[in-house]
Amino acid sequence: MTPTLRHEVNPVARALLDARLPADLVILYGIVSQALFTLLVCALWAAFLRHRKTLIASAWNKNPDSMSDFIKAAVGAAHLSCRQFFLPRQASELPTSYHIIWLVTAGLVGWKRLPASWPTGKSVDQSHL
Repeated sequence: MTPTLRHEVNPVARALLDARLPADLVILYGIVSQALFTLLVCALWAAFLRHRKTLIASAWNKNPDSMSDFIKAAVGAAHLSCRQFFLPRQASELPTSYHIIWLVTAGLVGWKRLPASWPTGKSVDQSHL
């Protein structure tokens, strides 16, 4: 990172810089937005931990016959056919929102843990980070 952010590639930061906002303000914006995002993810994770037993119990209550049935029930799609699950055509064919928010939470928490080479499989040079 350079003090002037001349080589910044983040599209939001780039737009702010192109709008002639001072680099210090853009850096402050980045710090505040990153902190707020981190707080949001932490709050969602804490809520997930509090609801995890309910989520698992709701999946087991659907009496899944296989692991795939359990996963489908855990994401709120036990009542859907495979076609409805993978290709919903109307709102009634969507999984339940209670279950989806926990799927999104797991994705947000796990997203930063993926290796830099995923999904391409190519090695990524991170020496500049």
